[in-house]
Amino acid sequence: MKERNLYTAVPTADFLKPLAHREKVLLLGSCFSQNIGTRLQRAGFHALINPFGITFNPISIASSINRALSKNKMSSSELDSRNDIFFHYDFHSSFSGVNRESVLNKMNESIDEAENYLVNSHHLIMTLGTAWVYRLEENDAVVNNCHKKPREFFAKELLSVEEIVKALNDAILGVKQVNPDLNVLFTLSPVRHWKDGAIENSVSKATLRRAIYELNETEGYDYFPAYEILMDELRDYRYYSDDLLHPSKIAQDIIWKRFLDVACSEDTLEIIRKVQGYWAMEAHRSMHPHSEEARKFSLKLAEEKKSLEKSFPFIQLDGTK
Repeated sequence: MKERNLYTAVPTADFLKPLAHREKVLLLGSCFSQNIGTRLQRAGFHALINPFGITFNPISIASSINRALSKNKMSSSELDSRNDIFFHYDFHSSFSGVNRESVLNKMNESIDEAENYLVNSHHLIMTLGTAWVYRLEENDAVVNNCHKKPREFFAKELLSVEEIVKALNDAILGVKQVNPDLNVLFTLSPVRHWKDGAIENSVSKATLRRAIYELNETEGYDYFPAYEILMDELRDYRYYSDDLLHPSKIAQDIIWKRFLDVACSEDTLEIIRKVQGYWAMEAHRSMHPHSEEARKFSLKLAEEKKSLEKSFPFIQLDGTK
């Protein structure tokens, strides 16, 4: 009897320009970018993840690129405050704080870091999360984060495909003027934004997917079908976390493996396997940390790290950018 598949496989295409450990990677967008970026860091890549914080909508992603590329530093007058907490609508709440100077310094350091990666990265990976945006009533500006301001401060609207395409393409073309070899990859976040409503989430994802399609068709950017893999291939609530909205750890692992299969050469995959072997050793915790056995293991771990860094001096082994 012919074996029957119990799922519909989503085809994937190799990246136009594979990832390599010698090259920098900048990731912008939703929490899916955060997940993939963290995994890339742990795999030894030089990756910078969301320098302005998690960003869900494409207009804010484009704005963050434009600000960093133009080296448009934050000034004190640009900060808002609420309950003695200083913040800016373009930045995630993790940048907020009670000390104005500290907040400014943290934001401006991130702008510098983002500019460095935009100019020197070989890969820019953008994950779009939602086409719904909030505009400030006072100036019509799209915000990245509402910072718990009352609803009446904002107007909610759905972006058009044309708005998304123009904003992102203008930002990318600006980067390519100073970094013409940059490879651009889009993904669509498989996380459902249920607070917008079931129907509204579907409209949002469809709008984003159409915009990405237009960009890829006209500009030749790469696309990785994380959204389609979860929705059409896995397609089961066992692949979701307890909130039934985010991918489970198993789903993330499956998507990560599929990502590596099309993003990396066999030589790069071999380096990743060696780095992951090191991290598996590093995660080991002895029941008797002061024993001779634990001391020997610690020496063996240090030797393994030294050997990896000697063989592959271009990898990153501290798990960060």
